[in-house]
Amino acid sequence: MNTLAPLAAAALFVVAACVAPDPEGARRNALELADTALGFAERSSLDAASGTTDSVTRRLEAPLDADAAVAIALARHRGLHAELARLGVAAADLAEAGTLSNPTLGVGVRFERGTAGVGRPEFALAQSLVELVTRRQRVAGARAALEVAQREVARALVDHAFETRAAFFRALAATELAELAGTAAEAASLEVELAERLHAAGNLNERELALATAESESARLEHSRAVDERDATREALTQALGLFGDEAAAWRLPERLPEFPNADPVVGERATSGGDVELDVEAYAIQHRLDLAAAFARVVAHGNALGSVRRTRWMPDFVLGVGGEREDGSWSFGPEAEFSLPIFDRGAAAIAGKSAELEAAEHDLAALAARIRSEARAAYAKRVHALARLRHLETRVWPAERRAFDATRREFDAMLVGVFELLRAKRAEVATAMLVVEARRDAWLADGELARVLGSPLPAVARPQAAHAEPTYSESDVHVHGD
Repeated sequence: MNTLAPLAAAALFVVAACVAPDPEGARRNALELADTALGFAERSSLDAASGTTDSVTRRLEAPLDADAAVAIALARHRGLHAELARLGVAAADLAEAGTLSNPTLGVGVRFERGTAGVGRPEFALAQSLVELVTRRQRVAGARAALEVAQREVARALVDHAFETRAAFFRALAATELAELAGTAAEAASLEVELAERLHAAGNLNERELALATAESESARLEHSRAVDERDATREALTQALGLFGDEAAAWRLPERLPEFPNADPVVGERATSGGDVELDVEAYAIQHRLDLAAAFARVVAHGNALGSVRRTRWMPDFVLGVGGEREDGSWSFGPEAEFSLPIFDRGAAAIAGKSAELEAAEHDLAALAARIRSEARAAYAKRVHALARLRHLETRVWPAERRAFDATRREFDAMLVGVFELLRAKRAEVATAMLVVEARRDAWLADGELARVLGSPLPAVARPQAAHAEPTYSESDVHVHGD
């Protein structure tokens, strides 16, 4: 019976060394990676992903902001929960990699030729030792695969968070633009109404009436397009939120786009070829992009797999066990061993395959890093230009347009200009207000796209706010025929 001791020891080792599946831990790690990458109000993603119906309902009771929209999306979007659930597969693979296959038990009966009576029973209990020797390499490979999967899922969560923010700003801007387009269409309609009265009285020629009518019809078309865009962006935001049924119709938007923060990014700098100094957004992106971290982990995993194949290429499939047979009324036991001879398959094909996989992973990593650097430069330049346009509109164009309308209104009150001039000045002011809304939307979108490309929002420091007038829209400015 002492021959069973090695097998019993191996069994105890297997029981102690088995890795239990931990899908919840894998999901939690992915959510924490996403929290770190998001870095601002969306740090509630860990709580939001397990959010209850009550928490979502509370957020839907008030007008949404960008942070609430992201929290709802993380809690409600089934596609994100499907990504998190797939981490359970990688966690199960890790547990399976740390578990040895079951031992094999063979039984048989031998009958001797020409001998009557009961045959000679025998059995064999065997376990592969190669699995025991290579267990650590298998666990390391499965753990690397789980690490890759966690980073890929975290990146999917981060991407959806920024897509939801972009959908929020598009929907809010489209709502505001539709309102402004309606104001412009109303002013043009008033102009046509007045033109028709003057034409009927013989005080306006046919050309002026036709021009006013054409402008009014164009304004109506623009309003119709703006309403279509408002409805389309609202549906896009509903999809990003993952809502349906009564919840899809329950959410509300605030009245206006929030002002873009007056802050400068704080990140490392580098000297350009021309001697200037610019923000080193490339290094920031390389440091924070989760998909790049996943690609690097994939290279490491392929490198480890190649090393494992090279180390075990000459290792035979070795099976060790114990066998016994009954003869002449007594049992006899003894060790048994079985192994393969590396004559035909010497592992060359496996090494070539793993080498190719490693080379492909290295090229993928280099290509992704190059693309990220280019995307970071382009996204940063787009943000700079979008913010410059917004500041110019807010500090120069809009105040000048507002002063022009106020001056025209004063001249109208003094009967120095006619109502047509006042209505046209109002439509010009509304057109400029629409440009401000579009520029503010573009600045928010460019800022979000830069954060998405970099893998995390840039830290920023506030700077003194430049004085500018906030666009306001008064109904009394439109209904001038009642003055």
